[in-house]
Amino acid sequence: MYNTKSIVTWIAALALCLGEGMYVAQAGVQEEESQRYIAVSEFKGYTAFTDEFNTESKHGKYLDITVENTSDTPVFISVDANAAPFIENYKLTGKSKKTIHIEDLIHNGLSSDFSIYIYNKNGKQYALNVTALQFQDRN
Repeated sequence: MYNTKSIVTWIAALALCLGEGMYVAQAGVQEEESQRYIAVSEFKGYTAFTDEFNTESKHGKYLDITVENTSDTPVFISVDANAAPFIENYKLTGKSKKTIHIEDLIHNGLSSDFSIYIYNKNGKQYALNVTALQFQDRN
């Protein structure tokens, strides 16, 4: 569920927080004038996945965060914007994908701090692909 009170502005640099038992195969940032693409792939771990990033208005007013759960176990996703809950404990079943679409309805570009927290409740190892894209136009 979207919290309209926290729709202000939002993505820029992705910081990986790696804990024991976690593995990230690839991480990269690609920037163009009208968009910023940040990708993390092949995350595997037993503990929670946490990530923080911020957005810059020059990269656009849209943000898509996609989480693909490549394991069999369900995971739970929480996203905060400027320290306020935006999505809380969204259940993503095993072998499925969810894209969270965010649009700045007030300004001409997103400029905020985001954090992502993903965990499972059974302690089993799980695997994720997480991508985030900030862009100008949704065409």
